[in-house]
Amino acid sequence: MMLSKTAVAIFNSAVKSVSAVEIIPQSIILKNDVLSIKSTSYSLKKYKRVLVVGAGKASAQMAVALESVIGKFIISGVVITKYGHSAVSKKIKILEAGHPVPDENTLKHSREVLEITESAGENDLVICLISGGGSSLFEVLPDAITLDQLQNLNTVLLKCGADISEINTLRKKISLVKGGGLLNSIFPAECLTLIISDVLGDKLQDIASGPTVFQEDALHNEHVLNIIQKYNLKHYLEPEVHVKLLSPTQKSAENSKHYKERVKNFIIANNQTALNSAYSKAVELGFDSSIVLSNFHGEARDVAKLIVMKIKDVTEKQNKKICLLFGGESTVNVKGNGKGGRNMELALAALISLQDFKKPFVFLSAGTDGNDGTTDAAGALISSSSLAVLKKTELDPQEYLNNNDSYRFFEQIGGLLKTGPTGTNVMDVIIFLSE
Repeated sequence: MMLSKTAVAIFNSAVKSVSAVEIIPQSIILKNDVLSIKSTSYSLKKYKRVLVVGAGKASAQMAVALESVIGKFIISGVVITKYGHSAVSKKIKILEAGHPVPDENTLKHSREVLEITESAGENDLVICLISGGGSSLFEVLPDAITLDQLQNLNTVLLKCGADISEINTLRKKISLVKGGGLLNSIFPAECLTLIISDVLGDKLQDIASGPTVFQEDALHNEHVLNIIQKYNLKHYLEPEVHVKLLSPTQKSAENSKHYKERVKNFIIANNQTALNSAYSKAVELGFDSSIVLSNFHGEARDVAKLIVMKIKDVTEKQNKKICLLFGGESTVNVKGNGKGGRNMELALAALISLQDFKKPFVFLSAGTDGNDGTTDAAGALISSSSLAVLKKTELDPQEYLNNNDSYRFFEQIGGLLKTGPTGTNVMDVIIFLSE
């Protein structure tokens, strides 16, 4: 098998391992009408109603997979996913909205979610399906904030180079459902949340901004102010938004002390799950494999330099078939007016650093959700052949990198990886193969 096809096969194996249809039947077990997850059990017959809500790029597939296991108990539900990521469910309504920037459907459909949760009583079970992208797809705003202001805040945050924890810290400050806010409408029903993690360290409060994660302490204004100052955001935000960001934050769920025991959050898949599957596939294909980094972060071009340095260090000492795996999520501080995404930008920066690499190689960097930035590509794949093609052109890769125009660069020399929506999201995977 050609190295490039092998890299794609390994990536596909990683994505499949974190798909809802694979992971939900493995994570939850239904036996004698009792639903078990890890050491927690729910006797579904004891509930008056089982309701399902959720948001994220994987929420549609999660809904379908959940329905296949406990469908006979589900009364109704609503989940929100990204445009083009929908699926067909019998009992759970699947709606689509804007991502990465919220739109009118975000607000409209989020109200439908609240209609379900606000109807829940003490004898009901609300199952929440949460995955990456939920921060954009699920939002209820206070009266002081408009959709235009929300969209501007999201656009500014996505372009400034802030990491997901910083972005979600500010998102929570202007939201009624983030940071545990959804629990205020679920109370007093019991709440079970199944989560596919797309954040480093699997911090529950950062995944889709933690709608069902108790936030007992207000977000400190000093922390919020530091983020605003770090990225010079004040000049880009409307006065009303700036005021709201620095105002006191409500605690989640007024009765949190007694309600906590009725709320459970479980992570059922993450980036490590995908890396482990990629590792197993590479070994199966005869590669000497290792997971080198499972938490890369930072500016994409800086991450590329670090990864290439590690690649060169390892390959200098080995002459056999090797597969090096990296997991995490980079950021891009957009200064140019080109078209691209963090994975394509990282691959382009890696190509520049690998121009003196002598052995046959393939380097794949892609998002497990199938989307890189706002493009139709999941990422990019570069190889020894890419270097040969580049030498025959007059293209300057550094010029494209400076303009954040990685998509158009790979459009010309080849290497765009297009998978379509995968129905899951556990950040990014980088695969390096050499022989």
